[in-house]
Amino acid sequence: MNRETFDLALNEVNQDIVELGSKTIQVLEKTKVALTNLDENLAKQIYSDDDYIDAKEIEISDKCISIIIREQPIARDLRFLITALKISSDFERICDHSAQITKLTRKLLKHNAGILPDSIDEMFTITLDMVKRIVKSYATNDVEIAMGVYDDDDQLDKAYKSMVKWIKGKIENNVDKLDEYLDYLFISKYFERIGDRTNSI
Repeated sequence: MNRETFDLALNEVNQDIVELGSKTIQVLEKTKVALTNLDENLAKQIYSDDDYIDAKEIEISDKCISIIIREQPIARDLRFLITALKISSDFERICDHSAQITKLTRKLLKHNAGILPDSIDEMFTITLDMVKRIVKSYATNDVEIAMGVYDDDDQLDKAYKSMVKWIKGKIENNVDKLDEYLDYLFISKYFERIGDRTNSI
């Protein structure tokens, strides 16, 4: 493979990562609507999106490994391919966490849950903004945008701690709604994990 063809292969991987990131944003946006409105039909759609994400991550992984084996790249090119493998894996895991939130959304329906706690909405807003910014950072190669995500992660941690405190107080006085509050706790934990994955990217 000559240099021009090799660069085209790397660019294809790069575009695949941007596409995967954009699709991840779409999955998160759908998850937010499904959770906010407790929309079971929309929640079901997210599983199909997660299947697409899984397939895309495997496709990117296969491309990167194939290039590494065939071309034995070094230095910058090798770092790019290894980074692409890690980023695609992180996006895939973010969508897995969204799918888990979707499962909990369906459980909340069974519990006849009411309006979501403000901290849940706050965590989702922060999380979605973090992912949007990291995708933009990657697509535009803007390091400053990426560094700003760290500040958002601190906000997310604070919102998570606030949510845990709220849940503890609610459980003490509403034992009959234990399952519902535990679902909120698990949803909050998935937001925290999404934040960690975004920070990793």
